[in-house]
Amino acid sequence: MRYRRFGVSLVLCLAVGIGAAIVSADEWVDRWWPGMFMPGGPGQQMLVRSIDLSLQQVPSRVAPVPRRKYEGFLLGPHFSIVDAPFSQILLLNEAVQHPDNPLAQEVVHYLRESGSNAVRLYCGYWWDPLGASTTIPILAHFGHVPADKQEEMIENWSYADARRFFDYLAGNGFDVAMVVTTVYYDPDTKKVYPTREVADNVDGVLEKAAERNAGTLARWWQEYGHGRRLVLEIGNEGIGYMKDSKPNLEQYSRIVATFAQAIKQANSQVDVGMVVTHGFRGVIGQCREVAPLIDHVITHLYDQHRRDWGLTYPGDATRHLDELSAELDASGYEHAQILITEYNFDLWSRNRDTVGHAVANTSRQIVIAAHPRVSGMFIHNTPGTSLFCYSDGSKWTLCLPGVVSHQEKKNEHLPDTRGEQLGPRFRMLPTGYCQQLLEQACQGELLDTYAMADFGQIAYLITRQDEWVRILLSNVQPQSLRAQIPYLREAQVAVFTGKSWHSSPSDDLAQPYGVTERSAPDLRRVVAPPFSVVLIEGHHRTGHE
Repeated sequence: MRYRRFGVSLVLCLAVGIGAAIVSADEWVDRWWPGMFMPGGPGQQMLVRSIDLSLQQVPSRVAPVPRRKYEGFLLGPHFSIVDAPFSQILLLNEAVQHPDNPLAQEVVHYLRESGSNAVRLYCGYWWDPLGASTTIPILAHFGHVPADKQEEMIENWSYADARRFFDYLAGNGFDVAMVVTTVYYDPDTKKVYPTREVADNVDGVLEKAAERNAGTLARWWQEYGHGRRLVLEIGNEGIGYMKDSKPNLEQYSRIVATFAQAIKQANSQVDVGMVVTHGFRGVIGQCREVAPLIDHVITHLYDQHRRDWGLTYPGDATRHLDELSAELDASGYEHAQILITEYNFDLWSRNRDTVGHAVANTSRQIVIAAHPRVSGMFIHNTPGTSLFCYSDGSKWTLCLPGVVSHQEKKNEHLPDTRGEQLGPRFRMLPTGYCQQLLEQACQGELLDTYAMADFGQIAYLITRQDEWVRILLSNVQPQSLRAQIPYLREAQVAVFTGKSWHSSPSDDLAQPYGVTERSAPDLRRVVAPPFSVVLIEGHHRTGHE
């Protein structure tokens, strides 16, 4: 069966049962819920054998691909103390505290190597960006620490404040997105106001909270931002974590309006992000009066959530982003972009960072990155989808030596038997390699994009920058894919794949996955191996559009 759509020719085959190169859907579901479940039901899979990326306009093209440019596109990890010690924010804090330490230098190196140009930080009230003198009284108010131990805990606090994070990250060339705390600690009265009380302006604290919590960060960026970009996100997912009760829509809207004004008054160059996830879509209409102050509308994409903002199917993300974009235009936010500050496919996978998991995420990354309204995307860093990991010389972990998350405890730390010879060190993980290729592809402007089948077995992104054309192609299939590319010359091909779709980090110097590169002086065809991401870069051949 052959058909053309969006300038692409696909050759399909429907496989029934189990063949030499085909894995049964029953096995896929058993080992890989839900991402690898192929259409057709157990025992049946629709596989794509070849794809023609000719870029030619054909009558069946139903609509032109919206052109978008990638200048200023934010890409990197979401680090969160809320999920610590899942997150590498603990490693990052150590690097911030000791910037001359080799550990700090390696953190910067691997962030860059994984294609990151930005980092998103969310600490909640457990680690207030203003520092220990604010964090500890808030923790005491909610009963997390003894009230009579506050002075001692402030003195022994081991986490940096936002100034040091800003200085370290921006000074090393990274943009930053940071969640603003909405719980308020009044340093004069020593009183703590939960989010709902702040929103209801109890004791007249709403403007004071906006000025201190948000305005302070915006001013610090003037001194510590090194000319980079800062996005201040007002709350996370509508707030409401642990003992800080979730505000209602009207309360959150008041917080947005007041905090946005405080940010812009303190530093007009800082971007403001307004959250629309977890039932807060209505804030778009509630905050029309301050729409000119909103630079980004924040949303999150996960597969385990309902389909109106999910990642189970690539088409779900596209539909969600299209609907959100249309609502923004209709409500006076034509200038605002959509920022994905958290996303992850199969977030709490029982698999560690595997080749198949990373490639499945790339199919969804392509869909998100291709949307003309999206200004950036931050992947949720967990044991399933981390960009890189660290060995203390005895075990591999995402965290600090001696710190074990329940996820890692369940799977056990991977031992490092080479520690005596090699010592503490980092290494790239499958998701890091895939994001590296995505970052290289997101240059210039978008030419074309496509994701095929419910679960995105095939997805591609084509961009052009001057005379260079870049094609990012993901193949989430148990068989190879042939890509016909008649218009490139002097091409370079980089392929990420592994020995199998479930290849994961091993206790060895040579890992069972990685990126291989080769030159192709006159490239006409590329073969994408099973479960692979392929980046093709080449000069555009004259006369081919």
